[in-house]
This record gives sequence, C-alpha cells and structure tokens, in this order.
Amino acid sequence: MSIKNKHLIINQLFIFKLFFMKKISIIILSLMLLLGGVSMVSCGGVDSKLKTVVEEFNKTTPMDVGPGIRIEKMEIPSSKTIKCIATFTTMTKDQINVEQIEPMLKPAMISALKSDPNFKVFVDNKVSVIYVFNDKNGDNIFEINLKPEDRKSSI
Repeated sequence: MSIKNKHLIINQLFIFKLFFMKKISIIILSLMLLLGGVSMVSCGGVDSKLKTVVEEFNKTTPMDVGPGIRIEKMEIPSSKTIKCIATFTTMTKDQINVEQIEPMLKPAMISALKSDPNFKVFVDNKVSVIYVFNDKNGDNIFEINLKPEDRKSSI
C-alpha cells in the first residue's frame, strides 16, 4: 500500500469519526423524538420502534456523511439489531487494508455509542448495531458488529 493510500485511509477514518457517527446520532435522535420519546419499550416494543426508525431513516438515504463516505441504507436483519450499510465512494477493496482500519475503527465506534446521549436508547434497550462497509464497486470490505456486551467493556 502506498503512502498516499495510507494517508487517504487515515483521512477517511478521521472524517468518518467526525461526520458519520454524529450525523447518524442526530438523525436517530430526531426520529426517536418524532416517534414519541426515547423509550422504545412502551407502545409496540423495541422491534416495532426500530422498524419505524429504519423506515424513516431510509427516506434520507443515500446520504453523504463526509468526503468519500456515503450511507446507503439501514436494515433490521434480526430482532433488536440495526444494520447500517456504508460505502467508501472513492476506494476499491484492494486499496483498503482491513487489518489496519478495523482495529482503529471499532473502538472509536464503541466509544461513540457509549458516550453519545443520542445512542442511549439503543444502549438501554440492548440493541446491536452492525456497520457494513463496501467499496466504490459495491464489494463488501468488512463488517463491524457492536453488540450490547461490547459497550460494557472499557475502551
């Protein structure tokens, strides 16, 4: 991997941390407030509220969240689980060193989920959040699964 590609990856990770997590947290908070408050347990249960959040969120996608990163959509693959599909729009699978990116990205994402009050509803209701990253050609690069027990560990 060239120095230019390493700098591009580091730059995209920085942008990801600044824009992606913040933008998603603001959108999710807005949707939760529109849905009648922060508690997902009442009025239909967690999965029902997640379905509504995902449907509303997907009306805003695809969404550019920073240079070179786009959120394609969200899904609910199983009970109490949200999957967010994102694309590195300027890079191919061969240009990305997963062994370098993933260990840096997962702790930052766990930290954001733990510290950002906009994600409290997911933490309180033990919702798993899966991030799937694809390259500009749509090829899967890697997946980060943030389970409720991950948020209990100290990072």
